[in-house]
Amino acid sequence: MPTLVSLESIKNPDALREIVTEYLVDEIALFNAASGQALDPADFVDATMDNLGAYLPPRGRILAAERADGSYAGVVFLKGLGGGVFEVKRLSVRPANRGQGLARALMARLLEEVRTMGGTTVLLDLGKRAGPAAALYRSLGFEEIPPYPETENTPEMFPYLTFMRLDVTDR
Repeated sequence: MPTLVSLESIKNPDALREIVTEYLVDEIALFNAASGQALDPADFVDATMDNLGAYLPPRGRILAAERADGSYAGVVFLKGLGGGVFEVKRLSVRPANRGQGLARALMARLLEEVRTMGGTTVLLDLGKRAGPAAALYRSLGFEEIPPYPETENTPEMFPYLTFMRLDVTDR
């Protein structure tokens, strides 16, 4: 079973880029199929990797399910938006590791981190075709909301996305 770790710095950027790329290739393909758009996953991978500082302490977190060989079975990013508000990005578990509770474990640990950092609210967005992820978020108490102002998504993308919020002070 992989070990959950908080990445204080990026010691293995190749492993991180690999799992982020796998995730975004799949997600962008689903989005493009649903929307008829032609977004390039490489643009999103580059934007993520070029802005890792936004997800590292003290403002954010990157949590990973690390395998013995140093690769990642799963990962989730957290970005501080200010005022006790945080945004979840890039929750991904590799297909070979699904069904083991890793996504739930990563999210539980992430929500603990939010509380430790004095957070009150967690926001996220996901594709409307992401049924298992949406079910996980709902089981953790997330509720659907209209698009939030801090989203990086453009209004043209909104019809294909679900936006969610969790008040962590209630939990």
